[in-house]
Formats: sequence, structure tokens, C-alpha cells
Amino acid sequence: MYGIEIRELGVFDSDYIRCEMLLKKFLYYLNPKNLFKKSSEDSSLRMMHGVNKLSILLFLFCLVVMAYRYFR
Repeated sequence: MYGIEIRELGVFDSDYIRCEMLLKKFLYYLNPKNLFKKSSEDSSLRMMHGVNKLSILLFLFCLVVMAYRYFR
């Protein structure tokens, strides 16, 4: 879908599309519906993904707290 468009667009546009795709994947990864979704993966792999999701959420929470304290 994006393959042909990226070649036709400039460098800035292709970087924008890549950032957009990365942001979509990131938001899908942190979506609460997918947070507790059962999958056919190995249980240790599921636990690893769960810990990764929790660490990202904690990092985002800390960024919000730091921004609040900075602008207060």
C-alpha cells in the first residue's frame, strides 16, 4: 500500500509515513484491548510482552509527572 507512494513522494514524506506507521504500531501495542488478549504464544513470551508494556506505561507516566512538575 505505501510502497508505491513512498517512491513517488519526497524524503520528508517517506519519513513522515514511517513515523506514522511506527506510531500506529506503538498505539496498537499499548491498546488496553490487546493488553490482556489471549494469544497462541508461549507463556514466557507473553510474560515478556506484558513486562515490556508495563515498563512503557510506567515510563510514560513518569514523563507526565516530570512535565507536570516542570510546568507547575
